[in-house]
Amino acid sequence: EHLYTHVMENATLEPYFRKINMGRQMRLMGSFITDIFGGEPYKGKNMQEAHRRLGITEDHFNAFLECLEKALKESFAERDMGIDDRRKEGLMNLVVSIAESTKDEVLCRDIAE
Repeated sequence: EHLYTHVMENATLEPYFRKINMGRQMRLMGSFITDIFGGEPYKGKNMQEAHRRLGITEDHFNAFLECLEKALKESFAERDMGIDDRRKEGLMNLVVSIAESTKDEVLCRDIAE
């Protein structure tokens, strides 16, 4: 929820999300993050298929990562997860790192380049 609040407040990203079903989008992102942590496998389209026709640039991708980092910090600050701040920071870094690892796919670059 925090993530898409930041996305919709970002002038670079908002046009991409303006007309989509945000409930569905939040479920897909939730599924992606659940998969990261070993839960149920992600069931959405692969990253290239999902982003191919959008014309996403590196600036868009980086803006999304900034929104993700802000949202994770807010979410982790709100929750007593029974772990110390160092471990929370490690989990946030893991999620951001995995999101960063999708860059070539999201930007529809030939992975072999």
